[in-house]
Amino acid sequence: ILEELSLDEGGQDEVQTATLLLIEAKACTEDRLVEAWVGYSEGESERVGAPSGRKTGDGSRSIFPGSENVLLDLRELAAVEISHIGPATGVWLFTSMDNYDKATPLTKDGDKWSCIRMLPPEQVCLILQVDNKLSLIDGMESALLKDPQMVRLRQKEGLDESSEAALSLTEVSVLYLGCKHRKKTPSGAGISPGRVQRAVVVNDPEDPSGFLVRPRITETEFKAKKLKPAWCFEKSIFAAWRFESAKTYGACFGNDWQHAKVAKFLKDHTDQSSASKVLNSFYGKFIRLYRRCSASSTDSGSTPGVSMNACAELLSSAKVIDDQYCRLADIDTMFIAARVREKGADKRPFAVKAGDTLLRYQFLEFLLRAAIARYQKTKEAETPSEALEMLFKALEPVMSPVVADLSNFLSELHCEECDDILRANEQMLTVVYRMNSGRMCKPGEERLMCCREFEAVLYGGEVFSDSFPTRDITYAFAMGMQLYADELYSLEFCQMTFLEFIHGLAAVAFLKREPGPLAERLGKMVA
Repeated sequence: ILEELSLDEGGQDEVQTATLLLIEAKACTEDRLVEAWVGYSEGESERVGAPSGRKTGDGSRSIFPGSENVLLDLRELAAVEISHIGPATGVWLFTSMDNYDKATPLTKDGDKWSCIRMLPPEQVCLILQVDNKLSLIDGMESALLKDPQMVRLRQKEGLDESSEAALSLTEVSVLYLGCKHRKKTPSGAGISPGRVQRAVVVNDPEDPSGFLVRPRITETEFKAKKLKPAWCFEKSIFAAWRFESAKTYGACFGNDWQHAKVAKFLKDHTDQSSASKVLNSFYGKFIRLYRRCSASSTDSGSTPGVSMNACAELLSSAKVIDDQYCRLADIDTMFIAARVREKGADKRPFAVKAGDTLLRYQFLEFLLRAAIARYQKTKEAETPSEALEMLFKALEPVMSPVVADLSNFLSELHCEECDDILRANEQMLTVVYRMNSGRMCKPGEERLMCCREFEAVLYGGEVFSDSFPTRDITYAFAMGMQLYADELYSLEFCQMTFLEFIHGLAAVAFLKREPGPLAERLGKMVA
């Protein structure tokens, strides 16, 4: 060792220290020898009467000058059992660590031959000599060597002498131990990529005379895992999301009610007050119904609103239409009446340009007109408030799936797994968002994403299928949007922030209705 390292006097002292450790290890196994070396690095050299060694930059001690990485390699070594089952006179193990020069004999136990080697966390090539032939290890992947190696055969008592002193080695077994990424095999083919965890041999609790191979982690990994805080919504990427509440519904309803022309067809103030209370209590379901009908009525380039056909289809599916006061012709009349904008005290122009569709407050007025025509005029209800309750009861089968959609979507999305996926891809998603935002924004305004730009992102990602056709783009967009009180004088309600953008992408994965957890589907789609 002294000749090979060409050490000075101080270095020779450290080699003598290492020799003391070897003497202490005696005939112990290799893992015991590693313990001695690591013990020395941690300041335990005093117990063998050796000098303290030179401290490295991280506070540990190095046995040899300039070999600060040696101890790290020793700590990463893992004991691995290599075995061969079958009749044989002698079995030896050769490895690529020493270019197949040194042989480790395997010990026989019945028909099983085995040995334990300390191997580093990297790709190692192995080959067995079974009697006078070279043999691959059963259960391991194999690869062809680019340059054949000559392996000198070993001999033992009772084994017939081979006619050849050495054999040409062209194929080897490949072991991946603790590799973060598999290296390219010697042949460059035949090995599928994958991650293999570190392993350690421990005593078998069920068999005192046996042992098991268990996964192991380094001290750094253990501390990181131990100190990792529990996931919480408040520290996630979703933290700024505004959940809908009674306060939010109240603010939205207040804006809608003041623009609805209720006084035109409800003259009694008591009826107006009672009707407003009922509508306010059902406002959460009303919002879900409005957004679903709006998504099926308009495309990505239109202002959100509910069309006449969507209104007729909604009441028909709920079996609200009759042959007296709520016929299809009556629905058209009520639709047109609800669309008329009354000139009130507020002279501000609307920021939205409504076409032949009903805005949110107009759809609210339309349902109130339909309830009165269907239930109060037919004497099934005495007051407008009772008529509204009967209408929402009839609409319940239509509203329930839509309400459940949003609830299930948010509960599946707001979890640690989805948070990890979005955090890992946050930089990429931010770039995509910025490159596809600002079409509807004026100079100097914050760049937000409209539905048409959201559609362009989805087309670029090729996410459409039979389970998610293009007509569902507007519904995914609506599911990703938060609820805004003002949908008349501001365009925020129809433009996505980055937080709403990632919710919209997750809504696409949710609406595909594919098997498996949402996190898995979202990860595939984002990739």
